[in-house]
Amino acid sequence: MPLSIDEKLLATLRNYSKVTVPKGTRVFHGSLATGPHIDVSNKRLTGSRKWVSQDPQYAVDYAYLDDPGDKHAKLLWVCELKHDLPALAGSQYALSSTVAWGASFPSRFPNEFADYARLIIPGTGPRALCDHPMPSKPIGAPIYREILVSDPLHALEVVTIIELSGSKDAARAMASLRYPTI
Repeated sequence: MPLSIDEKLLATLRNYSKVTVPKGTRVFHGSLATGPHIDVSNKRLTGSRKWVSQDPQYAVDYAYLDDPGDKHAKLLWVCELKHDLPALAGSQYALSSTVAWGASFPSRFPNEFADYARLIIPGTGPRALCDHPMPSKPIGAPIYREILVSDPLHALEVVTIIELSGSKDAARAMASLRYPTI
């Protein structure tokens, strides 16, 4: 648990919709090959949390985000959920004004989210925050551009890792053609 629970943040999260991201849902994670909390040789996403997306192009954007000199290999992780994933649906950005964490919010909230989610969604195992919904085709459940997954090692099965080449636009086009989700 966090050192202290921010009651205002907890109350705001309690107002978010409870959703379930179904077992087998395909999600994507973009990273540099040298990124933290990844194990390419064993095909594992590690660490206490990971941001993934149901939109492969969005994940590709993140692979290109932190490499301004274009010096490192970029990866697109194609994963599936191992189980139904209980989640809250709402805006992480909207939460930043509810707590007095200031500039530390973008890094602190993802690290503490699972503790708050366990107070709202009973049970054990990973939890998620689904953000930036987009309509799906055909009309059905929304597709989330950002899903914060706690305990990715237990939540995500890595299907394959694709080394992206060329420009970001070329990589986005490849991802869109290979994984037409939207």
